[in-house]
Amino acid sequence: MYMGSTSSNKPLNLKKEIRPTFSTSLTTNSSHNGSNKQVNIPETEAEFMARYSALHVERNKHIKQMCQLHRNKITKMTAKPILLVNEKHKMVYCQTPKVATDSWARIMLVLAGKTKYNDVMKMTHMQVTAAWKKQVKYLSSFPVKKQNEILKTYTTFMFVRNPFSRLLSAYNDKFNPEQKSHGPFQGIYDTIWSRFRSNKQDKSKKVQFEDFLNFVIDVKLAIMSN
Repeated sequence: MYMGSTSSNKPLNLKKEIRPTFSTSLTTNSSHNGSNKQVNIPETEAEFMARYSALHVERNKHIKQMCQLHRNKITKMTAKPILLVNEKHKMVYCQTPKVATDSWARIMLVLAGKTKYNDVMKMTHMQVTAAWKKQVKYLSSFPVKKQNEILKTYTTFMFVRNPFSRLLSAYNDKFNPEQKSHGPFQGIYDTIWSRFRSNKQDKSKKVQFEDFLNFVIDVKLAIMSN
């Protein structure tokens, strides 16, 4: 676990004011009463990084094994991922919907140097979306030779999220029945209500979370709509 703190409201000095500490949790058993107790064991930054590096190696290995095992059941992507490039910092960010995309769009705007941090933080979600689409470069905007060079030499990264949490977030954000309008998702919303609602007697025009899940499970239709 990573923890950092500051002691004042002065401008943040990363080198002087942040005091990161690292620890790992260990569950111990008490022979006295047979109860379990969780304790935090301090570890150095090097130990922390080594432990998490090993963890990510195991996770990547597991992902590759599962993809290989179920490759015939995994649908092919119908569109290329959105890869955003910052040449100054030599980084490529892969967007994954409902995984902090708005937060990272703001960061990419600031790193692009065309929008001030305070101004970015005041933007609405729609303003952020419109801004990064104009000011942040797509990998696909570069010549193919340059794209390959960037992917080989830049730091590339993406973020993942618990898939169940991501589903709930997508429903609340895009298909919540209490919203007056669903924007570009209105067509999908209407499709879910007409074809996937669990209660066919329901005439309220309100898509429930269960209805949304029924839609997602229907992979072919979901991918076609995407």
